[in-house]
Amino acid sequence: MDGRVLHFYLAGINDENFLMRDRETGSWWQQVSGRAIAGPLRGARLRLLSSEEISFGLWRREYPWGTVLAPVAADRKNYVRAGWVKRYHKYPVVVPLPHGPLQGRTLVVGVTLAGHSVAYPFAQVAKQGVIEDTLGDTPILVALGPDQRTVRVFVRRAPGLPAADSFFKEVAAPATAAETRPGHAGEAKPPARLVAAAVVRPAEQRGQLASKAAAPPIGGGKASPAAHAKKTAKASKPFTLAPWKLLDAATGSQWDFRGCAIQGKAKGRCLPILPSLTEDWFDWHHYHPESRVWSAGLPR
Repeated sequence: MDGRVLHFYLAGINDENFLMRDRETGSWWQQVSGRAIAGPLRGARLRLLSSEEISFGLWRREYPWGTVLAPVAADRKNYVRAGWVKRYHKYPVVVPLPHGPLQGRTLVVGVTLAGHSVAYPFAQVAKQGVIEDTLGDTPILVALGPDQRTVRVFVRRAPGLPAADSFFKEVAAPATAAETRPGHAGEAKPPARLVAAAVVRPAEQRGQLASKAAAPPIGGGKASPAAHAKKTAKASKPFTLAPWKLLDAATGSQWDFRGCAIQGKAKGRCLPILPSLTEDWFDWHHYHPESRVWSAGLPR
């Protein structure tokens, strides 16, 4: 912040959103906005760096030389358990939500640009695969990736292309076994390098988190052999990446999921990526009350 390095820790929860506190000034920061809401730095805002929720298989293909943060044995008791998302979505929302088109726990992909906000229900993104829209004066493209999980939002124009070009997803032939593996292009791909990093938290926070992690599973008891076998079979299902490319109507060029043209007249050009946030509708609406909700067939 203004050249000063701050160190943060989880200090609490506000409206089901993390509150962070920096050790240097004791200021309190809202995670979703990066804004200091109390303390000496109140009103300051951290600079947002682009990030995304991405499956490891897709990340591994795109960044074969990337570094993976390894679990820390001493902190395993503080990690959330598998299945926490399903349990979390059974809880009622804690902030007022006016009657509207979506339920509070509906998963959306939220985008904000130049004072305009829009939420795309993840279920509709998954159903359509590609959505063209306009946010303010900016044409945008919302696309579901080859893993059927990762969503990226692009500005729907690039140097040398029409200002509001049209894109559509090409239906490709099934991928070969080689194409579904990381590094299928033929070059050698080393295994991801694991880097351990200690999780530093105040003692009281460690105790609080540990008590949550140690909570008994919902329903109690042990799974039956049949249920265990079914769960094991589901967990061992091989991960595959479907063939994926877009074509633009103006030049017929092919574009990959990074937003870059890989064949055709536009080869070498890339669409700018816009930051997006995948979260529950109630949380997105709480911090972006002016946001519209995209729906197929409705005016943009």
